[in-house]
Amino acid sequence: MTEGRLYYNSDNQRYGLMNRGKWEIEGFHCGMVLEIWLDGQWQPTRIEYGEDWYLVGFPGLVLYDLKARVEL
Repeated sequence: MTEGRLYYNSDNQRYGLMNRGKWEIEGFHCGMVLEIWLDGQWQPTRIEYGEDWYLVGFPGLVLYDLKARVEL
């Protein structure tokens, strides 16, 4: 699992996974599966795009700087 934080990549207009200032994933695509750290535990979800980027099952959650991990 690769761990990092979610940040918006304005170059490709997608959220990506960054670790120590380096893009581990430059941009997620709709339907990609990841886990987020929430309330002291890892929660499985997937990223989607409607009017904006969001995580399935977590309406209204702010993605910016959210701790996440993904299987590469």
